[in-house]
Amino acid sequence: MAYPRQCPHCTVEYDSVDATDPGHVTLYVVAGGTPSPRLSGVAGRLLTLRCAHCQHPFDWDYYASAPLR
Repeated sequence: MAYPRQCPHCTVEYDSVDATDPGHVTLYVVAGGTPSPRLSGVAGRLLTLRCAHCQHPFDWDYYASAPLR
């Protein structure tokens, strides 16, 4: 489970930029997606993130560590 390491649109790698810059900002969080591995009965988190480099928003399934299609 993790935030993205790369923007799915501009493909900038976030861990290659300044360590104080996470590379993206969280716009929205809603329940859903892949359940928490620790609490299987609890809904996961679906995030809408915006890349700080290309400004493009994208959806992310936090516990699956994957973009939403």
